[in-house]
Amino acid sequence: MMRPTTPNPDDDTPLAALLLRLDALGAMSLPPIAAALVAEAAALAQAMIPADCPQIDRATFDSLLALAGPQVAPELLRQLAEDLAAVAAALPPALAAGDRTALRAQTHMLMALAGSVGAGPLYDAATRLNLVAHGSAPLTEPAAAVRTGLSSLRVFIDDARAQSPAP
Repeated sequence: MMRPTTPNPDDDTPLAALLLRLDALGAMSLPPIAAALVAEAAALAQAMIPADCPQIDRATFDSLLALAGPQVAPELLRQLAEDLAAVAAALPPALAAGDRTALRAQTHMLMALAGSVGAGPLYDAATRLNLVAHGSAPLTEPAAAVRTGLSSLRVFIDDARAQSPAP
């Protein structure tokens, strides 16, 4: 199960402090090996966050739908579902072939989609996979987190579409 994104900056626990520092390091331009090590450390720290934390920031998601308005929201949800399906279809062959260029392109798209709907854990996992795809570190661990988060987000969007009134 995916875990939430970096804790609130007001959270003064040691884990929150560590995650905030790792996020700051991950945002820096680092040599590939250093970026891979930061991504690995962030993944390990994220795994320490309780599994019962939410995967989607519902306030962010609801704000996006409100911004779209009732006439456009169903189309937005349809487009989100279509874009997520395209990423889900493109990731397995890219992973199987070790095509890091394709992985960078797909994770870039996934970062945008996850970030816009409030799927912080998926955004973080896609960012880690993107960082690893820029280097030569193994893709297995970050790819597994992306697959899990992507699957969960697709179910969430499908459920939202089913509950959304037709325009």
